Amino acid sequence: MSSEAEAPVYTASAVAARLGVAVETLRTWDRRYGLGPGTRGPGGRRRYGEQDLARLLVMRRLVTSGMPTSEAARRAAGGGGGVPPLGVEDVLHEGRRSRGGGGRVLAIPRGSTLQHGLARAATALDVDEVERQLEEVIAEVGVAQTWDELLRPVLVAVGERWASTGEGVEVEHLLSQAAMDVLRRLTERPAPDDSPSASRPVLLASVDGDAHVLPLYVLAALLAEGGTRVRLLGASTPLSALRASAQRLRPSAIFLWAQLSGPMNNEFAAGAVEIRSGATLVVGGPGWADATLPEGLTHVASLDDALDRLAA
Repeated sequence: MSSEAEAPVYTASAVAARLGVAVETLRTWDRRYGLGPGTRGPGGRRRYGEQDLARLLVMRRLVTSGMPTSEAARRAAGGGGGVPPLGVEDVLHEGRRSRGGGGRVLAIPRGSTLQHGLARAATALDVDEVERQLEEVIAEVGVAQTWDELLRPVLVAVGERWASTGEGVEVEHLLSQAAMDVLRRLTERPAPDDSPSASRPVLLASVDGDAHVLPLYVLAALLAEGGTRVRLLGASTPLSALRASAQRLRPSAIFLWAQLSGPMNNEFAAGAVEIRSGATLVVGGPGWADATLPEGLTHVASLDDALDRLAA
């Protein structure tokens, strides 16, 4: 029996269900771009084989990420002129020449196709698609590059739209919350040979009353990605909760995030010094810029600095 006969074959409806598209979409891609079935099933009927399915999976990923359909088809088919299909790294850096972006509402000049795709999903309030895109890019290039080159530029575009028009706060909230959900799941994955006694964790929290904590989640995911055990308390942590957590976890380090400034930060820092129980105490975020910090506390100016200090 030939290898072609032994290869799995799929009907159009099965492939459409796998890709999450309509059967008519498959027919359009076949008619316009030649991405149709190339295998013969029982009775000689055309069926999709494994290579056909693989090309269509690439096609759907690129279209979803924001690439024009015709270009996505060319890439999925192998580039037409010997150009290989784009990977996530390529799409992340492939800028568009147009000045528009993210549909009709978010301007990302010279943004990458992935930035436009994420902006489009966020603007549509499609939380499942936002999370899918973030998870896929993180799996390919890691947390740091996803934050610097995908998520943060789109958040900046959302913020600029809100500042200029007063619209889009719901987009910012959905995008931030979806990103935090994705990043939290990364911190919850057990590391190899992980056990409560393997190492003392790093405890991360924000100042009481401060709910702007997405960078805190980014830092937690970066630490977890590097093999550091983390415990993330999240937004607006009361000092009493920080005290109870420090007593129970005996962390090697405590990181406190503050986005907003105010006298509460001074009080919170002083209280944290009293309850740190030998842990290294580090603070970061723009809210500490005007704070009077007590002795025994280290201030870091960036997430990279915080990562270096806490991972050590």
